[in-house]
Amino acid sequence: MRLVAFGALAAYAAASWVALVEDPPRGRTALAVLVGIAAAAGLAWLAGRSSRLAARGGALAVAIVAIALASVAMGLPARLLAPPNWGELGSELGGALRDLGGLAYPYRGDAEWSRLVILLGLPVSLGLAAALAFWPARRAAPVLRVAALVVLVATYGVGATVSPPGAPLLHGLILLALLGAWLWLPGLGGRQAIAAAALVAAAGVLALPVASRLDGGRPWLDYRHWDWSGTATAGGESFDWNHTYGPLDWTRTGQTLLEVSSDAPHYWRTAELDRFDGYRWLETTASANVGAELPHSPANSPFSPQTVRLNPNWIHTVSFTVRGLSSQLVVAAGTPLEVRGLTGVAVIQGGLALSADNPLSEGDSYAVRAYIPDPSAEQMRRAPRTYPRILAPYTVVVLPSTQTYPPAVQNASPSTRVTLRQLTVPFWGAPDARRARQAMSHSPYAGVYRLTRRVTAGARTPYDAVRRVESYLRSSYTYSETPPARRLPLRAFLLRDGIGYCQQFSGAMALMLRMLGIPARVASGFSPGTPSESGTYVVSDFDAHSWVEAYFSGIGWVPFDPTPAAAPAQSQTTGLGAHGPTLPPTGRPLPPQRGGNLILRRSAPPPSGASGSKLWLVLMAIALLALGTVGAMAVRALRNRRLGPAELLAAQLRELDAALRRLRSRPTGGTTLLALERRLAMVAGPASAGYAAQLRLARYAPGRHRPPTSAERRALRRELSSGLGPRGHLRGLLAIPPGGPASLRG
Repeated sequence: MRLVAFGALAAYAAASWVALVEDPPRGRTALAVLVGIAAAAGLAWLAGRSSRLAARGGALAVAIVAIALASVAMGLPARLLAPPNWGELGSELGGALRDLGGLAYPYRGDAEWSRLVILLGLPVSLGLAAALAFWPARRAAPVLRVAALVVLVATYGVGATVSPPGAPLLHGLILLALLGAWLWLPGLGGRQAIAAAALVAAAGVLALPVASRLDGGRPWLDYRHWDWSGTATAGGESFDWNHTYGPLDWTRTGQTLLEVSSDAPHYWRTAELDRFDGYRWLETTASANVGAELPHSPANSPFSPQTVRLNPNWIHTVSFTVRGLSSQLVVAAGTPLEVRGLTGVAVIQGGLALSADNPLSEGDSYAVRAYIPDPSAEQMRRAPRTYPRILAPYTVVVLPSTQTYPPAVQNASPSTRVTLRQLTVPFWGAPDARRARQAMSHSPYAGVYRLTRRVTAGARTPYDAVRRVESYLRSSYTYSETPPARRLPLRAFLLRDGIGYCQQFSGAMALMLRMLGIPARVASGFSPGTPSESGTYVVSDFDAHSWVEAYFSGIGWVPFDPTPAAAPAQSQTTGLGAHGPTLPPTGRPLPPQRGGNLILRRSAPPPSGASGSKLWLVLMAIALLALGTVGAMAVRALRNRRLGPAELLAAQLRELDAALRRLRSRPTGGTTLLALERRLAMVAGPASAGYAAQLRLARYAPGRHRPPTSAERRALRRELSSGLGPRGHLRGLLAIPPGGPASLRG
């Protein structure tokens, strides 16, 4: 029965653990569980069929072999278990372990060892639990079984906490039933087992109302903010946002970079790439053009303040918590109007920045009040078709005027032998665009310009042109992270290769829009991320992204995303349609921040902490009581192991006398052990009589007979408590407590 209970609990814990990865290997998991159960059966067989020393040596070997076989079953290459390959194994495991704390769960990454090291936690826990539960040790067996239970419950708990299952209360009831089976089923008869099952079920049902009222949005232990890997000083992951267009060769692990609290999904912009140097898009080196960030009236002087009233529905407050990111540039959304929680923020061309010695890092929290336009297609079609002159830099295109290009190195800058021509394309619909058209038609980008004119032929408004370019790129080109290196990457992408990732798609679209005279730029940062159950968006390194922003008079900069949906940053949004599902503001408090107070949007007043504090104190008291009980049992068991046979026998005699007084109201004074044995056979049962007989034999023939075992002692307690009801069972636990009798010294 103990083996059955172990198998059921091991399978349940395994199902929870492997949910830490997306698309878990169910067949491999089942095989690993079977290996663990087989190891437990082997350990149980060894315990009674060999000497103590041989049994323990064999048990250790069985546990090690079981962990190795279960690890191979979960996907570990068997060759790495050979001693010559241990160095490679340690290196791979060490690197993957260091990344565990920053991963997003369930893990969706393509890093093979990150996924494998998560799964390998299961064979280790199953092997350890089997060894503890069936280790060949008589006196320490109860304590070891409790330790095995702790290991299995911890395995389940880690999986259920990091990657919560659906219907958590139902899963809790199942876990309660399995715990009851582990603790009591092996020692109960048929009727007692049925009664115990009814009691466990009743306890679970009574606990449901209490459990449903617990606040699931606030963690009791905020493990997400711990530094699991001990590498917090490393500073987190950093990015170079300039375009390169070469094959992506950096490993993404699914590491969490940001947690964002927002009332809707947006792009989290870090940098603006508004300079096309003839080959690639780069962050500008010019002074900040702050006036071009907010919507102007087309007739505005470039030096006058804005005259367009901002739409209040497009002003949002977004809160950011930094996890595994290190960045001198501040991650924000739209056009920031106010920043709270950071000190030393400077406005630069392309966004906001901190000093080099004080970048964003793990644990920083701040809020940004920003203007984030979300216009409809009709609003963009009705936008004025003229633009403020302050936006002229956003139609500049740099054209190489020779067929001599720099070497085919993705990061190369134009060589001094190449003549570059900076061309400011007149705004959409301007009558004096003939010279610009001629210049583009006779440049190396002539084919790109002809393609642009063909794709947008017949477009009546800038929005129609933007929509056609975006739709064309999304439908006509293929996402690939291994495009070939070319001397003119965007021209090759559009006219020759047809494959690329977000840099090619966004860079090509921004270039095509500028050729039409539509102010455009490339934005880099992160797509919205994955919505969590707490209402935040979890942004990982898979969400690093590049998109396009096009300007509409009276509205401002609107994001468009030409990258196909098959890209890793799948939580994309676009100006061509509505954003994704809107999540309500959560009002979740952020950790302490470096600077001023945060501005948070709340959907309801924060709950009072009084009842939560009382509940926390009650739970802490229960936990301390449970720990104290387990500790006392462990101490008593260890103390009894150090007793000699005579001392142990005296303690057991004294305990039996006290138990009979408390449970049966029968003093034993003046009664011989033989008479007591006969009386117990009549009024209690064979287990009690056998216990007294074993005491008698051990006392009068100590060399040939041992004192009663812990199993015989438990049978005595069950028999003396039988028929006395729940209070009698409680008195039985107090009279004959787990862990062994109190010694004469204790």
